[in-house]
Amino acid sequence: MCAVLKERIAPQAVFAGERAHDLWPEISPLFREHWEEVSMFKDIPLDPCVKTYEAIEESGMLRVYTARIDGVLIGYVAVILHFSIHSQNSFQARGDVVFISKQYRGGNVCSMMLDYVEKSLKDDGVYLAHFHVNPDHPAFGRILASRGYARSEIVYARRL
Repeated sequence: MCAVLKERIAPQAVFAGERAHDLWPEISPLFREHWEEVSMFKDIPLDPCVKTYEAIEESGMLRVYTARIDGVLIGYVAVILHFSIHSQNSFQARGDVVFISKQYRGGNVCSMMLDYVEKSLKDDGVYLAHFHVNPDHPAFGRILASRGYARSEIVYARRL
C-alpha cells in the first residue's frame, strides 16, 4: 500500500524488476510489516509459500518490482501475469502485493514506482492491470484513481 500524506520527500529511489528467489531474506521484514498493517485475520500466521512464488516465477508469470534508496529495499510490487479465462487473448496482470515502508510514504515514491511497473508490464505485452485496495487503507485507491484506474469489483471475505 502506498499512501499520499503530503509532499515531504523526493528521495532518489531506484526501481527495478528483481527475482523473488533472490529477495526472500531481504523482503521478509517488509512482508511482516505489510501483514501487520493490513491483515484482516491476524490469527492466520504470515507464512508465504515460497515454493509457489518461485514456481510461478519459473513459469515466467510472476513479476516483482522493487524500490530502493541507497540500496535498501523500501517497497515492492508483485504481480501475477495471466491470459484471462474470459478473454483468452487478453494478457493481464493481477496485483498480489503492493507496499511502501511507512517512512517513505507521503512523497512521490508510490507514483514513481507505478510509472516503472506500468511501463514494464506494457513492455511485456500486458493489456490490463488490476490492483486490489484494502478499504481500511484507501490512499492507494486514490492514487490508482488519479492514474486512470477504475473500480472494477469489491471483494468480500468470510471465515468458513
